[in-house]
Amino acid sequence: MRRIDLLLHTSLLLDEQAVLFADARESRVGLGVKRVELIAKEVYGADGVEWAPLAVQKAERFESDPKYKDYCTMMVKTHLSLSDDPTKKGEPKGWKLKVRDILEYGGAKFLCPMAGTISMMPGTAANPAYRRVDVDTETGKVSGLF
Repeated sequence: MRRIDLLLHTSLLLDEQAVLFADARESRVGLGVKRVELIAKEVYGADGVEWAPLAVQKAERFESDPKYKDYCTMMVKTHLSLSDDPTKKGEPKGWKLKVRDILEYGGAKFLCPMAGTISMMPGTAANPAYRRVDVDTETGKVSGLF
């Protein structure tokens, strides 16, 4: 495939994905299990979604509570593969996206299905340590580190 054809093809795929995301966004009921299925199949190329019991429990709660109707879905998975398995490279075939949990970020209005094994970075505490660090401009002495 010539480079220009590849760029055009990629652009068309991105346009299709944008439409899919817009369609998924319009699914305005809680988590939108259908939304997750659509993203898994059409964006990642999965054959479907396998839900862990904890994820099913949370999805049912989010779908039944009108509080979550305006929440967006943000998928949490490895960046190393289209699948939830970082060892599967390229465009894997014959797999299902394994959703093990769903995180809720109320302030941002995000529901985040977690696929595969993800290490989460710790958040900043309410009173982070950097607030206690100071440098005396006269002496250059640093205080508050330990």
